[in-house]
Amino acid sequence: MGTQFLAPVVKLNNGTTIPKLGLGTYDIKHVRDTIKAAIDVGYRHFDTAWLYNNEREIGDALKEVLKEGKVKREDLFITTKLYMTKMDPVDIRAAFNQSLERLQLEYVDLYLIHAPTSLKNCGDQTLPKDEQGSLLLTNVDYVDTWKGLEELVDEGLVKSIGVSNFNNKQMERILEMAKHKPAIHQRFGRRFWYSSRTQNS
Repeated sequence: MGTQFLAPVVKLNNGTTIPKLGLGTYDIKHVRDTIKAAIDVGYRHFDTAWLYNNEREIGDALKEVLKEGKVKREDLFITTKLYMTKMDPVDIRAAFNQSLERLQLEYVDLYLIHAPTSLKNCGDQTLPKDEQGSLLLTNVDYVDTWKGLEELVDEGLVKSIGVSNFNNKQMERILEMAKHKPAIHQRFGRRFWYSSRTQNS
């Protein structure tokens, strides 16, 4: 029997399935207990990121429920993201391995480029700035970052890859060169909020 999700699922372009309903974990409180409670009421899809600084707590919760037999690994869909300071191809593997180690998993279901803009890697700084307070941007091309994510797919460490907060032109560049097409384009949004600039730029 294949993977069973309690929420309705959507089949992605690579044949994998993703639950339509997921729990975003940005800025949530009592992370470990929240994840366990969410699983108890039927959530199977959890969205996190290096930036959220909660992968370790999520991993602790997942390890516990898996050990208890409440769910199987194949019943879960775990998304995390490569942050802007880790987009240089030489940094991708270490960043991914750190996320994987924190989540205490052997693979992730979906790995996203968090944003198309690359920032200088200054360790754990999320928004590195110069002495004048300007962000330290780099010339890393997200196309090269994408190639690094494709390697993770080829090695079986990631089931699907995608992007977040890209505009149409940026998506087109990825689609033109990708060996593994983006399975997901995640965009920020709120009810009654729409960005024509993101859609049409």
